[in-house]
This record gives sequence, C-alpha cells and structure tokens, in this order.
Amino acid sequence: MHMHCPPLISAVGKSLQKVVSSTAAQGVRCALGLLEAVRPGRSIRFVGSYGDWSAAVASCEGYAAPVILQRVRDSAAKVRDGIVPYERDGVTFDRALSPFPLITCLLRIGLGAGGKLRVLDFGGSLGTTYYQCRDFLRELGEVAWCVVEQENFVRCGKAEFERGALRFEYSLELAMQGQPFDVILLSSVLPYHPDPYGLLQQVCECRLPWILIDRTPLLAEGDECITVQHTPAWVYGAPVRYPARFLCRDGLEEVLRRHYDKCLEFTALDPRARVGDRWAEYVGQLWQRRNIL
Repeated sequence: MHMHCPPLISAVGKSLQKVVSSTAAQGVRCALGLLEAVRPGRSIRFVGSYGDWSAAVASCEGYAAPVILQRVRDSAAKVRDGIVPYERDGVTFDRALSPFPLITCLLRIGLGAGGKLRVLDFGGSLGTTYYQCRDFLRELGEVAWCVVEQENFVRCGKAEFERGALRFEYSLELAMQGQPFDVILLSSVLPYHPDPYGLLQQVCECRLPWILIDRTPLLAEGDECITVQHTPAWVYGAPVRYPARFLCRDGLEEVLRRHYDKCLEFTALDPRARVGDRWAEYVGQLWQRRNIL
C-alpha cells in the first residue's frame, strides 16, 4: 500500500537523506583534516591556568586583534562568492565539512515549526554556520538567520555580507526587537565569553523554544579552567593568543535545566582538547523549553 507523504515532510526527508549519505565521506575528510591540524607546530594549544578571566585577558592580545577580522572577512568572502565551499575561523577548505548533527537539529526544529526556521546565531562570525548549513535547509519554506557579534564584525557583516536570509545585529536585545526566533545557536561561543553562565541566563530569559549548543568543550568533573589559547599563524596569518574557558558539564547544565529539558547530546567536529592534565570533549546539545507560565 502506498503511503502519501506530506510535501514538507518529504522535502525535509530529502535533506536528511543528503545528510546521511554525506556523513561517511565527510568522516574520512574530517579525520584527514584533523591529522593535518595536529602536526608539530600547527596545533592549537591551551597554556596556563588563571584565577579569573581578567588575568587571562591581561596576558594576551584578545579577540579584538585586527588580524582576526581581516582573515575571517577574506575567507568568508570567498565562501559568499562561491570561490571555496567552506571556511572556519579564517581558514578556507576545498571541501565542505558540514556539521551534520547540527543540521539535523535545525531540520527537526524547522519541521516542528511548520517549515519555518528562524535562527538567532550568537557569536556567529560573518555567517560561518549559516553558509555551512544553508544548502541542507533549502527545502524549508522560510529561513531567517540573524548573527549577533562584536561591533567590528557586525559593521563588516552589514556592509558586505547581509543579504537574503542573513542579517547582523549588535546585541540580543536588538535582534529580538526585529522578529521572533525559534532557536538560539551558541556554537564555539561559551568558552570565549567573559561570563558564560550569565550569558546562558540571559539566553534563557529570551524564552525561545529551543537552545542549540555546538563545538563546546566540557570537562567531565572538577572545577572549570580559565586558560589562554595559542592559535598558530596558519589560522589567522599571525600567531594570536586569547583567553578561553573550559566549562564543567554540571555548571552549564544546572543553568539550563531550570527552564529547559535536554533532548540530545552529540559529538562535535572538533577533536578533544587538553588543558593541564585534563581532557575536554567537544560536544553539542539540544535543549527544549518547558511549558512554564
């Protein structure tokens, strides 16, 4: 007996088929890329342990280093213009490394919202994750993607990258004034925010239906660790150091559990990282808001 499938479900099903069929090949490419990244002299290192965030900030250049925006702008422009398929953190790749667990979560959210997907991407650079995901989201009826970033990134984004579904705003408050959202995305954000728990509380107060976390290193036990990330010159064109925080799983989830339920957890693309004598695993998590009056 032939079962009729509604058009939206059928369309999203095709996108999911693309996700599944690409996973094996991507796994090989990702593994090769990681092997290249950890060659001696090329790896990202986390050095030192600091008592507070300000002490770590005082010992390094920080995220405002001009070389970071320039490198990210140049690489993002190549993706925007179709010259290369993929970039991340200012590095271009000749093959896409799509975050398939993240894409699957977004498709789930969009399907549940009747084919609409409105993403608030906090710390989304110049649209890195949007460009990684957009081909898999085309079957949805409506996609809107708003990036909230540092002021210099937003100025650049508005001038050179704001087109179609993609726009940029200077703060959560300004973004929320413009339109409603289905999900807030925090991808590789919490480790680099001066107050990640305060940010999570602010995010919860936005009362969005979903919170989606990705590329976040979590320590299984013990206290969090504030350190300095040493990024080699091949990433931004010059060596850069900036503060980073390895969060503890219990601390992160305690904040979210007050208003949200964790639906799933997945392994992120990043390899695990070592800080001191401990290891952190990079994960993603999908949280759904409880019906609280």
